Amino acid sequence: MFNKHSILVVEDNPMVAWDLTLAVEDADGVVMGPFDTVAGALSYLEGHSVSGAILDVELKDRNVTPLAEELLRQGTPIVFQSGQKLPDALSGHQPDLPIFSKLVDRRLLVEKLQSLIQASDAAKH
Repeated sequence: MFNKHSILVVEDNPMVAWDLTLAVEDADGVVMGPFDTVAGALSYLEGHSVSGAILDVELKDRNVTPLAEELLRQGTPIVFQSGQKLPDALSGHQPDLPIFSKLVDRRLLVEKLQSLIQASDAAKH
């Protein structure tokens, strides 16, 4: 499904992060992370690029807005999984960002991210 695409996983709950890691790997993706802070994920992105990202909204150090804005600036497809709504700074500028409840079947989340990556790849060619 992901064809070895690199997927950034940013989640501060260790059990949820593990579950997302397994879901991405089961879909033939390569997990970058998981990271539990915005600072850690942003630091990683300074020297690396990713094909897509799964982000929690509220992390240990702050909400995910700066990281999401950087990924969007880079044209990286992202999906959110959270018990929280998107911060106004994101939802106001990007009302169509996909957000899933933490109770969602991980396959639905992975399938949505895969479709966004495919659309992004097609737009580049």
